[in-house]
Amino acid sequence: MPVVKVWCLPHQEEEQLRQLQQALVDSLVGVSTLGLKDEKDVTVLFPPDSMQYGLGTEIIVEITLYAKPERTAAVLDTVAGRLGATVFLQYPHARVEVFVYPIDPRRCWVSH
Repeated sequence: MPVVKVWCLPHQEEEQLRQLQQALVDSLVGVSTLGLKDEKDVTVLFPPDSMQYGLGTEIIVEITLYAKPERTAAVLDTVAGRLGATVFLQYPHARVEVFVYPIDPRRCWVSH
């Protein structure tokens, strides 16, 4: 399951975060190679930032997802572009940076 973390957002009401969460999920579901269907297939986190200074001027998006042969560099570039564009649409005055971290699923433990 991909995990998306969004850092450095300005103060948001929960409804705004829910809208951003759904938009991020929709942008990932739109990448058919990922094989995602809906919000049950993606975790989106908005960790609290310890320092309030500058929030909303530079927004960092990180996505961690299992490395698979079909998740080529071009697919990962598409993921980064879609996530970045989604955040930028809601925060057009911010600098948005996206970091994609493919991980080896053999080094993960997941309960079922």
